[in-house]
Amino acid sequence: MSVNKVIFLGDSHVRGDGVEWPQFHKLVEDDRDNPLTAKKWTLFLKENRGNFSTIRKEFLKQISESKIDFNSISILDQLRRENCWAKLFVENFKNFDLDYFNFASNVESNFTIASNLAYGLFQEGTHIQNFKDTLVIAGLTYAQKDLTYYQPAGKDSSKLKNVTIPRLGQTIMFMKEYVENRGGHFAYMHIDDFPEELYDPKYNPFAMNIMPHTIFENSFYSNLTPDRYWRRYDGLHYGADTQKFLAEILYNKIHDIGIRDLFGDDNNFLNDKNKVS
Repeated sequence: MSVNKVIFLGDSHVRGDGVEWPQFHKLVEDDRDNPLTAKKWTLFLKENRGNFSTIRKEFLKQISESKIDFNSISILDQLRRENCWAKLFVENFKNFDLDYFNFASNVESNFTIASNLAYGLFQEGTHIQNFKDTLVIAGLTYAQKDLTYYQPAGKDSSKLKNVTIPRLGQTIMFMKEYVENRGGHFAYMHIDDFPEELYDPKYNPFAMNIMPHTIFENSFYSNLTPDRYWRRYDGLHYGADTQKFLAEILYNKIHDIGIRDLFGDDNNFLNDKNKVS
């Protein structure tokens, strides 16, 4: 069976935020004193290389003072739709006429990502009764966004128990079951963090069920070379040049790990003639 549809889920990283760099500079090029001009901001990034929190804080400060509303700039949506790493990944399968959907958004949690699977299809007007011939790839957001505490009953009722890890495992299981019960293939990856406890059955009762569906054994971004890893123009996202590399990393990994390893016995949904040598 061949896949003819690829659906991406995730947060702003999967949506393609950052691909507007370096075209973003054009928004402020008339203001030579603006710290966000190409020359000044590039120098700032070099001076604060790897200090993402400082870069992020300063970027948001300058955006606020420049009164630039990212959400109101229509060109950003077009750039992200056409040039994000998810779209570039699908375009690598040149011998296939694949339908591509990206339901990523600036989500608050992984639970929201799971909810976007059904909601996104509804918004697109795609009334899918099943996911036959469909590959769903979920790019998980930061585990800390799902921080959850539970107040047990009984004598320990005054003590809160951190259940973030099992809750995250449950969310991944929900996505997996939702897709597979409708005949589709499901895979996921951690974009920018990697909660190791998630894969320890002592902390996550779903660990053994979700582990075969992970694409990477670390975070997606950790696969970037050091010279690219630091290039987060806003302290969080990567520019257009690095997004091309991310697409290649995912494409190569899909083949390197073997379709059988990722999707069980059904290893025929991608053709080996597309494999990168």
